[in-house]
Amino acid sequence: MDLARNLIGRINVGDSLTRTAASRPDQLAVVDGDRRFSYAEFNGYRVTQIFGLPMDTAFAHGWFHSGDVGYFGDDGVLWFTDRHKDVIKTGGENVASIEVEKAIYAADPRVAETVVVGLPHQRWSEAITAFVVPKPGETIEAGELIAALKERLDAFKVPKAVILVDQLPKTSTGKIQKNVVRSEHSKYYEEG
Repeated sequence: MDLARNLIGRINVGDSLTRTAASRPDQLAVVDGDRRFSYAEFNGYRVTQIFGLPMDTAFAHGWFHSGDVGYFGDDGVLWFTDRHKDVIKTGGENVASIEVEKAIYAADPRVAETVVVGLPHQRWSEAITAFVVPKPGETIEAGELIAALKERLDAFKVPKAVILVDQLPKTSTGKIQKNVVRSEHSKYYEEG
């Protein structure tokens, strides 16, 4: 069976959502941190508020466009590589934040958690910036981690800075809030 054809041919997310909203409008459909949305709310005008997409973009051609970025592998499996809003545009290149995060975990076993974001930068547009939480009792040197990443990543993908933190902001379900990290540190390259 061709998995890619099976995935695409079997579901139409827009139609499915509309049918569910009609039959169970008050049932919980989406939980995003502290926010909860019923099927009716999710199907209606609030989609643009939840995902920041215009309605005609969010539901185009009967499909819900979530902003996920991915590809079909040679084996027909759908691989998600990142969220469109988390792709960092630096020096004319697009960099998937998740690729840099995976490289950080692979480069240093003392990393408990990391999140990589693009922060405003005068020269690069966005500077790749890694926020790293060391494992309890461990110490990580930012310069050493950057040097290790230079061996694993193309030069333009290496973070301009590694910022060591005690914890990362999370939703009630434990998801790291990249938007909060970006907001709280948006002036980092102006100040430093």
